[in-house]
Formats: sequence, structure tokens, C-alpha cells
Amino acid sequence: MDNTFNELELPIIQEVTRDLFTDLVLDPSKEFDVSEFLLQNNFQYVSLDDLSKQMKRLKSDINAALVDEVSNSYTEHLSLCDSFSAEDQSLVLSNAQQAQQDISRFQFKLKQLLENDIQTTSETITDTLEYLKSLDSLQLCLQKHTTLHEHFQIARKLCTALEGLSSDISSTSDHLGGELLREAHNHLNSAYEVLQDIQGTKSPLVARFWNEYHSLLNQFHDVISLLAEKCCENSTILPNITQNLLDMTSKS
Repeated sequence: MDNTFNELELPIIQEVTRDLFTDLVLDPSKEFDVSEFLLQNNFQYVSLDDLSKQMKRLKSDINAALVDEVSNSYTEHLSLCDSFSAEDQSLVLSNAQQAQQDISRFQFKLKQLLENDIQTTSETITDTLEYLKSLDSLQLCLQKHTTLHEHFQIARKLCTALEGLSSDISSTSDHLGGELLREAHNHLNSAYEVLQDIQGTKSPLVARFWNEYHSLLNQFHDVISLLAEKCCENSTILPNITQNLLDMTSKS
């Protein structure tokens, strides 16, 4: 029993010093475990009051050592602090200058947008609208030109057919002659209405269209004169042509 007691090793209890925290200083990412710290250093055998006194003494020693370190190297510490302060001020000043430049550029672009770009865009839109209106007007004018050309072509063919019919007219051709006469008259009237619509336009073809219209109108009048003579001679066998001539005379 005595031998066994003598062979037992008593736990070694260290004092709380800075060396015990070396691992934590070297590896800040390591989490400090209070229970593990106490067990590794056998502080479970130390009273809480003694352990608290040792911790306070360690804290006091560290503060004193820090003051001594700063006092002995005050110039170096002051220079170090100044360098960090200067860098911070330089960074802040640089950021402020950059922000001021960005604001100035933004104000310049905004002014340019208000004074130039918007005005230019407005003028472009106005010019585009005017151009589109002119295209619409041109398209309408072309449509009327096409319509006039069609009326002139049909009226000319009808007048030519009536001229041929008037040279050898009979009761069998009375119905056809009346239809041709009415259609020629309608196409000439339609052409006149279109000419009235484009009278105020700047189209260089208006004068030519009027000349062509008057030429066709003279041809139509010549045909009417021939048919009128035939109807006076043979009114009984040409009732349709006679009636159409009377209708046109009353309308004009």
C-alpha cells in the first residue's frame, strides 16, 4: 500500500503566464476552449480565487509590458501610426477626388444631353415626320396619277371604238353604242375630278395631264357630234344613243 502511494505522480500545476497562450497567438483561428485549457494545465486543482488572482496579475503584467514597449519605441510607433493615418487620409482623399470627377463628368454629360442631344433628337424626329408626310403625299399623288392614266386609256379606247361605230351605225349597234358613250363620259368625268384634286400639288405632271384631258375631251366632242348627226337622221333606230346624248346635254 505504501509502495503504491509512493509510485503515484502528483499533478504539476503551473502558474498562469503568457507562455500558456502561445498556441492561441500563433493560430488566431483556433477557438479558445476554457475547459480544455483548465484540464491541460491542471487548473482544476487550483481554487477559483487563486486562479482569478493569477489572471488579474497576468493582465497587469501584459499592460505594463505594453506601456514599456511603447515608451521605449515611441518614435517608431508614432511613425507607424502616422503612416497608417496618412494612407487612410490619402485613400479617402483619392476616393473623394474620384467621386468629384465622376460627378463632374455626369453633370457635363447631362448638360450635353439637355442642350445638344435632346435638341438634335427633336429635330431628327421632326424631320423624319416631315419626310414621312412627304412620302404619304407622294404615294397619294402617284396613286392619283395611276388612276388618271387608267381613265385616259379607257376613255381613249372608248372614243376610238365610238368613232368606228359611228361610220357604220345601225339598230343592231344602238345598244352597244349607248353603253360605250355612257362609259366614255363617266371616265372623262372621273378624270376631271382627279385633276381637280391634284390641281394644288407641285407635281410637274399636272399640266401634262390637263393637256391630255383636253385632247381626249375634244376627241369625245367630235364623236358626240358625229353620233348626234346620225341620231338626227335615224332617231327611231338609235333610241339608246339618242337618250344618252340627251342625258349628257342636260347634265352639262
